[in-house]
Amino acid sequence: MATITIDIPDGAVDWIPESIRIPAGRALGVAGLMLSLSGDTPRDSDREQCESDCDKTYDLNVQMCNVDSAMRGRNPRRYKDCMDEVNRLYLQCYKDCKEECN
Repeated sequence: MATITIDIPDGAVDWIPESIRIPAGRALGVAGLMLSLSGDTPRDSDREQCESDCDKTYDLNVQMCNVDSAMRGRNPRRYKDCMDEVNRLYLQCYKDCKEECN
């Protein structure tokens, strides 16, 4: 069985409805993946760390859209809606980093 370590920032998946969330052990463990997002090098500033967290959250949310799409018959409208929300959250996250760190 593979080991999976994912550093997920607080609130990263709160927007995803419970009905499409999959426990990491079931979604990724079966594939035998070894994934580590927590081994980042030290950041020079709080803003860079904040933006790095935004990037990790974005990557996770894109994966969730892909899983949801695969589970629901590749509905293009649902996938587009999901990705629109992911992109909106990503941009908002960067704006929040700018406001918090200036």
